[in-house]
Amino acid sequence: MARPSRKENVAKEQLEDGIVLFLEKRYVSSLTLLGAAAEIFEGLIHSKEGIEPFNHEWTRANKVRSILGIKHISKGEIRKIYNEAKNQVKHHDLGDDESIQLDRFGEAFMMIQRATSGANRLNIKYKNKLKYEKWFKNITNT
Repeated sequence: MARPSRKENVAKEQLEDGIVLFLEKRYVSSLTLLGAAAEIFEGLIHSKEGIEPFNHEWTRANKVRSILGIKHISKGEIRKIYNEAKNQVKHHDLGDDESIQLDRFGEAFMMIQRATSGANRLNIKYKNKLKYEKWFKNITNT
């Protein structure tokens, strides 16, 4: 029998498992789980604060584009860019190429940043936080 689960707890579990997979260098699987967690956390932030976290990224990207003299892009375009790798590893639609090319580490790393940022903003305690922070500290101090 199905029992109710708080989405916060579902996302927390996805984040915790995603961190383990990321640290094991299983980047595609971590990208999928971390992407799901990030989307839930971002939705919860939007519901609780009335602010869509993605708006900050969109505004920041267009500020940089202005400085560089490059045409601004829409929210839809940048959202597609942000989610493209995650969607490529989750879906296959009629007419899609049967192979993909992606920076597995880079995409998983960006998604772990989004997911942990959302969890931290919501003050969610999660396993493996210190393990990930230690890994991050080690790679940035070398």
